[in-house]
Amino acid sequence: MTGPLRVTRSVVIPERELAWRFSRSSGPGGQSVNTADSRVELSLDVARTTALGPVQRARVLERLSRRLVDGVLTVKASEHRSQLRNREAALERMAKTLAAALAPPPPRRRPTRPTRGAVERRLADKKRRARTKLRRSEPRNVGGLTSSSWTWTTICGPMAGPSYDAQTALVVVDVQNDFAHPDGGLYVKGGENLVPTINAQIANARAAGAHVVYTADWHPASTPHFAKDGGIWPVHCVMDTWGAEFHPDLDVDGPVVRKGSNGEDGYSGFTMRDPTTEETEPTELAELLHERGVLRLVVCGLATDYCVNSTALDGIKQGFRVRVLFDAIRAVDLQHGDGERAIAAVERAGGEIVRTTSSEAPSGS
Repeated sequence: MTGPLRVTRSVVIPERELAWRFSRSSGPGGQSVNTADSRVELSLDVARTTALGPVQRARVLERLSRRLVDGVLTVKASEHRSQLRNREAALERMAKTLAAALAPPPPRRRPTRPTRGAVERRLADKKRRARTKLRRSEPRNVGGLTSSSWTWTTICGPMAGPSYDAQTALVVVDVQNDFAHPDGGLYVKGGENLVPTINAQIANARAAGAHVVYTADWHPASTPHFAKDGGIWPVHCVMDTWGAEFHPDLDVDGPVVRKGSNGEDGYSGFTMRDPTTEETEPTELAELLHERGVLRLVVCGLATDYCVNSTALDGIKQGFRVRVLFDAIRAVDLQHGDGERAIAAVERAGGEIVRTTSSEAPSGS
């Protein structure tokens, strides 16, 4: 008699519910290997045992479902020469198997806020990966010209100017003091020179009955977007400051979509991304355009490789036909060629790169 099997402090299997079966063992074992019933099988009907409560029974049946045959759990032992030692091994094996199956599930993990160091490392890794991907699309030599010397006009010839109508919207991206003024916190070289060209397009759009919409960075004083708070950018476009105002010479008369006001990355006019969780939320831009029956977008402003690029790509994803004004954009160019790669990305996504009708054509990069 072996007596009851103790699994845990509160679970004890009655001896009468344990079923034994013995057979001759194979393998090493001396002279008695083929003459004595030393091999042991111990079975327990988990579905009917009185030792388990309803919750415990359900847990064991679920966790051991692959090992059960008609609700019966069987363990085997044949590693010892004697039946007695194999019986002891089988009992121990049965107890361990049931104890593991009865163990309560681990507590649910509560989400924790990442440390500042973790955020900085993640942002640095994202920046490195983004640069690697951009380098893969490095423009090739065309007609003997390297990527540093050619422009889209060199390759494609003259590009048709934009056309405006009631189903078209001109989207003027972030022509604000911090970007477009030499004293700005994140000045884009030559940004102020775009203002006359953009104003001419605003006048053309209004004359044709098209819509004009403006986007603007509108950050709080502290945000993970800024380098001082773990981001990559100098402080810029802080709400209600001179830097966040539009360039004084820009003709502003239309709805303004502000982005980044809750600390998000405000690259795209269509979406804002939380730099900590990477979750995105839509701005009101898409709804505003759909309400006006807009089907086509003409995009200009600052900067080519960030906000203009993101706004154009998101516009394409939203189903708009998108054109980017080549001579009404400028790039930050943190890495040489970023502006060219951004334009190429818009073209690959299905956007068009066009010129204004202005005789002067500043470089898009």
